[in-house]
Amino acid sequence: VEQRRQAAGYVISEAQYRSAPRQIKSSMRRIYSSAASLEGARATQAGMFGGLELQRLVYGAAERALVSAELAAALNDLTLGADSEDAATRKVANEKIQDIQNYLAEVEDTLNRSSKKAEVLSRRLAEPERQQAQRVHAEREATASADRRDRARATVEEATARAAAESDHDPASVEAKIDAVIAGYDEVVGLSGGAPDDSTPTHRSTENKDRQR
Repeated sequence: VEQRRQAAGYVISEAQYRSAPRQIKSSMRRIYSSAASLEGARATQAGMFGGLELQRLVYGAAERALVSAELAAALNDLTLGADSEDAATRKVANEKIQDIQNYLAEVEDTLNRSSKKAEVLSRRLAEPERQQAQRVHAEREATASADRRDRARATVEEATARAAAESDHDPASVEAKIDAVIAGYDEVVGLSGGAPDDSTPTHRSTENKDRQR
């Protein structure tokens, strides 16, 4: 920031009034900050305030900071003795520094208030756009929600139709076939006079006895 100020030429940087009292340098920092905020506000950028001459005001404040630095340096060169002339000079210098400090405080307060007011106006300028953006977002959300509901209803209808359709494979037919096989088996066994597994051992036992005789 300091490099840009120095390169600009018409802007006085803090390095140029390094000897100024601490309160004045602090006040100038706040002045620069408030001025930058005011200058960057949307309302200012849109030309709502016309010829504000903001830089001229800041430059004038910085000029006074330069004067305070010169006065502070001069005070350091004055003796603290009983010389009445030096005492009078010191009084004049101190009074002028105080005047400068009071002026810079006024500039600082003015720019601070102005920056806040410009920010309020900037928000008001942006409000219609914000509301329009909200409306567009709400419309998109409503459209997307309607699309989701349509897809959900279509899915339910399709799935319901598939579930209701008759299957080519009747589960009861499997059991019926098994029952038929078992019934047929039982019928065959009944006609043969008993289960093959039960009659065979008896037949073989009779043959063994005949051989033994």
